[in-house]
Amino acid sequence: MYIRRSKKKTVLMFGIFLLISVLCFLCTVIAKEANLSVEKIRESIGGEFYIRPTQKSMVDEGGNISTETVDATISKETIKEILDESKVRYWNTVNYGYAKSEQLRFVPGQDDNEGNNMGRIRSMNYSELDENFLDGTYVMLDGKHIVAGDSRKVLITDQLAETNGLKVGDRIWLKSSKLQEKDGSYYDGLTGNRASVEVEVKGIYSTTEENIMNLPTAAMPENSVIATFDILDELGQSEPGIYKGEQRFFVKDPKEIPAIEKKIRAIPGIDWEKYFIYSNDYKYSKVSEGMEEMETLMELLRIIVYCVGIIILFLVLIVNIRNRKKEAGIYLSIGISKRMIVVQYLLEVTLTFLAAFVIAIIVIQGMSGVVADRLFVEVPEKLISVENLNVNGVDGTGGLPAVDIVMWLGLEIAGLYSAVILAAIPILKLQPKTILSQME
Repeated sequence: MYIRRSKKKTVLMFGIFLLISVLCFLCTVIAKEANLSVEKIRESIGGEFYIRPTQKSMVDEGGNISTETVDATISKETIKEILDESKVRYWNTVNYGYAKSEQLRFVPGQDDNEGNNMGRIRSMNYSELDENFLDGTYVMLDGKHIVAGDSRKVLITDQLAETNGLKVGDRIWLKSSKLQEKDGSYYDGLTGNRASVEVEVKGIYSTTEENIMNLPTAAMPENSVIATFDILDELGQSEPGIYKGEQRFFVKDPKEIPAIEKKIRAIPGIDWEKYFIYSNDYKYSKVSEGMEEMETLMELLRIIVYCVGIIILFLVLIVNIRNRKKEAGIYLSIGISKRMIVVQYLLEVTLTFLAAFVIAIIVIQGMSGVVADRLFVEVPEKLISVENLNVNGVDGTGGLPAVDIVMWLGLEIAGLYSAVILAAIPILKLQPKTILSQME
């Protein structure tokens, strides 16, 4: 009845409720899209950590110091255990070997001859995650990168392809070989039967790697062949499921690296006397402080809007309820309890608030798409290609999550009821005669 007869006051309260709800929802949408943008930035920056073999320092009789990498291996089972950690997205390592081919003439190096004309084979899971591609030393010109699941695929340089008239899709035979050196001369140290494997050229890339003088043919940058793991296994130059050297792991969110490292150190299959972990999140470290400040600012903005809204509500309700002193006195004089009077006030504001809250949801759902388009950051420079590896999967979707609607409903009602009760206390402390006499 009060709502119907006090239309102006009801419209005013409705407008205040609507404004506060819209602002709270708007801050939530902004905070959500800002957090998604921060996450997008972190994923585009990427993070990685390495499990590297330790090195021993040795001093010879002449006092010269040299280092030697410890011969250590990691099994496929241990790698799988690390990859079972959901925050670790990709793993890459490199096995090395050498190969000849009757269909290939490798770019000549020092003292090149038929015996030492061979190329260096580098096997890996994801060629795009090779440090040379990541830093721009290698650039893919044609075809596609090697990814996990490929079999008998290779990438060759544009010089090697041009020299031999090869293109993407061509097939060639590789034979195992072994580069050795004696008295300054290089030769193939493999004797006896040679394993062979037919491979397909999946891609052609260029290299800006410096061509150092006096390199053997196999060490020439132009002769570097990137291959799938199975090729070196079939050539007998690596043991299936056993990996040596540095193991590189790529993390979707660099912020998670410290927690991931802690879990990995507890894996029993890694001999930590032979290995150590090194993290590479320097790009993230440069911008992390600013991103954390943005996230904090968004949370602070939501708190400020809510608090200011409740304060405004409290002030408006104090004025409104105090103007109803006479009405309260009449209620008390005819025997209506103070509790029922407060319930009446709560019921009035609840009905008005719920109508405003529903409309606020509709308004924000219409605005959220625009907010997402304006605030969501598209990062042009990606660490890893979306097409091949699908690492950067964060999208700005807009919309208001149901959990946030419920949260704001609870918070606003709690604040609203608290404001009504606090505003009613001064009146309810008075006796009915006192209230009526003051109104006279």
